[in-house]
Amino acid sequence: MEPIVIKYNIPKHIFYSFVSLLFVVGGYFMLGKESGRYPKEVLYIVSVICMVFGAIGLVVFLKRIFSKDKTALVINSKGITDKTSAVSRGLVPWQDITNVRLTTMQTHRFSKTHFITIMVNNPDEYIAKGRNVAARYAMQWNTDRYGSPINIAPSTIGMKPEELKKIMKDAFEQYKTTAL
Repeated sequence: MEPIVIKYNIPKHIFYSFVSLLFVVGGYFMLGKESGRYPKEVLYIVSVICMVFGAIGLVVFLKRIFSKDKTALVINSKGITDKTSAVSRGLVPWQDITNVRLTTMQTHRFSKTHFITIMVNNPDEYIAKGRNVAARYAMQWNTDRYGSPINIAPSTIGMKPEELKKIMKDAFEQYKTTAL
């Protein structure tokens, strides 16, 4: 099987960059505003949070848009190389993978988010290798809720969840015996 290289969905990242910019601008315009409904301090805190998260998102998405390497996932005989999120750990060798499954999270009363969970036999090792405290916390949170620190959102690559799961599951079935 030839290596499968999946790129980021750049149009979606441009949209996310625009939304992030709106958070920064909206937060800026909320600074120092008076509201009969909320104390000035609450609006100040909310505006700073909007600007900080918007700025972080803007940097992340612009970095992906202008990066020469737009590779998000590589699936080959070594394993799955994940670069889809800030907590991604790079190569996950086939010998560490025990299953690939589609996970659904209820995000709102009327909507759901789907992502691919890569089950590993050593989740604590992946958590310990987290880049920083925030990444390790996010990976632990993922493990507590979904059983694995490694979750891939198909939305970052513009692929249907079922399609990505099939590609990954087929590769897992092909390579799992050769990795042992």
